[in-house]
Amino acid sequence: MKSLILEPLPLAMSALHSKRSCKIIRTEADGTTSESLLWFQFTKDITPPDDDDCDAYLLATIMDAMIENRSIEVQGRVSKTLLSNLVEYQAAWSKWLPDTSTGSNTLPANPDNIG
Repeated sequence: MKSLILEPLPLAMSALHSKRSCKIIRTEADGTTSESLLWFQFTKDITPPDDDDCDAYLLATIMDAMIENRSIEVQGRVSKTLLSNLVEYQAAWSKWLPDTSTGSNTLPANPDNIG
């Protein structure tokens, strides 16, 4: 089964910026994997979310997962509000773009990380 695994990484700080990043592990149907990095950079005056907050990473990758018909495993925390609205989000996009798959499922790796 094709999947995306979202693995949040610790916050990186510099003198002027903070950088949140997430490792994306893409698994193909034949079991091969590839990795990429998704990151967001903030100026120091913006307080970034907690290291394990994966809402932004999930939102940034959900369309890829839908188009590629992949499940998503989140190895961090996802808000209840986001999870509860993903079904409607996917349904709306499948109406607007019928070729967009809605076969992707999003699962937190640990149910305790739903917040």
